This record gives sequence, structure tokens and C-alpha cells, in this order.
Amino acid sequence: VVVSFFYTSCKSVCPLVVARLREVAERFGPRMGRDVHFVTITIDPVPDTPERLLRYASAFDIGPGWSFISGPSSTIDDIRHKLGERSGQAIEIHKNEILIYNDDSGRWARDSIFSDLGVLAQT
Repeated sequence: VVVSFFYTSCKSVCPLVVARLREVAERFGPRMGRDVHFVTITIDPVPDTPERLLRYASAFDIGPGWSFISGPSSTIDDIRHKLGERSGQAIEIHKNEILIYNDDSGRWARDSIFSDLGVLAQT
């Protein structure tokens, strides 16, 4: 599972993160949704309604196995905290970091979305 955070009104790093992740997802082909799952969570849940997330995902031609998630601000804050993101105001911070969870080993890893795409896919 690859976990990333973003928000739809971002005009800098977030679209680039989604575009690069899409390139990584393409490398998995039919394994997406079966062996590999991407979860992208908004950090600005009030304007990022499920409908808005669906339009955003459609604009990037996101395929199966990739979920864009929103929810109550308190829930998003809890998720961020439990995944190690304890910085202040979320939308003021742009990270190029993704989290990778291996269900077989139970291990978490972090990587930069600006790493080599082949290395990311291998990780």
C-alpha cells in the first residue's frame, strides 16, 4: 500500500506528486487493486468533498486500485498523526514523501516521490 497526502486546491507540489504516482501505478498494470493499492488522503477535507476528489482523480485518469479519501477534519488529523505527520497547519506544508506499507512483512517505509520511478516501483 502506498499512502500519500495532498489537497485539490494545491498549485505546487500536490499535482506533481499525483502525476508521478500515476507513473508508478502504470508500472504495476493489472496488479493495481489486487497486489498493490494506492491511498491518497486529502489534508483539506472541508472543500475536498468526495465529488471533488472524484473529479480530481478523473483529471489524472486514475485507474483501479487507487482511492482518494476525505473525511471529517478530526479524522484526517488523527490519521496524519498516527502515520507520523505531526507538523502544524497541514495545507501550509508540502511534503514530497510517501509512505509504503508491506502487508506481508508488516513494515512501513518512507520515500521521496522524486526518487527514481523504477526504484519507487521496486520499493
